[in-house]
Amino acid sequence: MKESNERGYTMTEVIGVLSIVGILIVSMSMLVNGMFIKYKSNRVQDQIVSLQKVINQRFVADGNYRNAKNSQLIKEDVVPRDMVYRDDIVQTFGAVKVSPGNITFKIEFSELPRMACINLAIMSWVSQDTSDLVSVTVNKDKYEWPKNAKSEDYSMPITTIQAAKSCKRGDENVIEWEFQ
Repeated sequence: MKESNERGYTMTEVIGVLSIVGILIVSMSMLVNGMFIKYKSNRVQDQIVSLQKVINQRFVADGNYRNAKNSQLIKEDVVPRDMVYRDDIVQTFGAVKVSPGNITFKIEFSELPRMACINLAIMSWVSQDTSDLVSVTVNKDKYEWPKNAKSEDYSMPITTIQAAKSCKRGDENVIEWEFQ
């Protein structure tokens, strides 16, 4: 009988290598998913700021926001094109609703994942030493903006801890900003 000098891997070695590869794949997918959510959250921040600016620019001459609603904004072509889908306003995660008022208007973003909800809830609205933000409502929890907020005054209408408590797990979070 002929003797062979060939050696193969043992079952334990193969299982060990496959386990390590599996752990690496899961870690990479979690990292990529986290980066994707961060990108989408940043995109939503850009969208809300753009929308707030165009509504302010469009209705400042009127002195009121009575016509600031989705259908009118789309009809007048003042909404950023990347936010219009099938005659409605959308954002990266889901739906947008603009609600008019006499001296204020509201922008509501829905279908937000928890991390996006927290990041958007604590977003700073101070620019040029003032803010047009009146309040932030996160899943029915309303937080008022301090009157005459200044950039030196770092108090926000909502803290990170409050945002974490108000934002639910999953993708069903709703944030509403009220602007003046």
